[in-house]
Amino acid sequence: MLAMKKRAFTAVMGTLLVTIALAGCGGAPAASSQVDSGSSISQSSSSTEAPPEQLAGGWRTYDGATPAYTDEEKAVFDKATEGATGVGYELVRTLGTQVVSGTNYAFLARGTTVTAEPVTAWYVIVAYRDLSGNVSLSSAQPIDLANPKTTDKTASTNVVGAWELCPPSNAVLEPKEVGDAFSKASQGYAGVALSPIATLGSQVVSGANYLVLCEGTPAAQDAKEQLYLVTLYVDPQGTATISDVRGFDLLGYLAG
Repeated sequence: MLAMKKRAFTAVMGTLLVTIALAGCGGAPAASSQVDSGSSISQSSSSTEAPPEQLAGGWRTYDGATPAYTDEEKAVFDKATEGATGVGYELVRTLGTQVVSGTNYAFLARGTTVTAEPVTAWYVIVAYRDLSGNVSLSSAQPIDLANPKTTDKTASTNVVGAWELCPPSNAVLEPKEVGDAFSKASQGYAGVALSPIATLGSQVVSGANYLVLCEGTPAAQDAKEQLYLVTLYVDPQGTATISDVRGFDLLGYLAG
């Protein structure tokens, strides 16, 4: 089954566009031989979510108004990662799903190494559930905050100074002042209506940069939801501005 899923995923990825709407997760997900790019994603009976947007390759993502994940998705994540060795994973957000002969899931997670000196990083986790309900872990790719995969290959926000992972929290934006600053800065930002998912990291400069993963809708007719990496800059006086917005390359992470 695993070999069959990998062959099918290679075929699907060969047809994908380089530039996509809503991007991101690493490694080759285990997909079955048929990819349904138009089917609706099954949701739990208690879900009241709006229909998800469709991505290249049949991947769909949810808008910023929906829960971070459903009970069904959490169960898939837990089952897929329960046998992982060396790293313990914590689910933060479902980034997307793909209906095949079964379902592929892309998750945003924090992973902490099981070592004497634990190291925590962000990961894109890909899991596969077959039609019989069997779940397997397809890939777990770390997100390099200094050089994340984006759909804009020319832009760069690298600044001298190390990025530090933001501490684990159930809140979307932590610490609180980051949430307040993002809210103010995004009100004056034209071009994309942004909804934050998680603060990935911070960087001390003259003031501070914060890297925020967001969902957003471009200000264009019939525009689709996309994933973005947003750099929020807060100067020493506390004034916040959005200094950079780039597409988060979800399919780039899926491709490894």
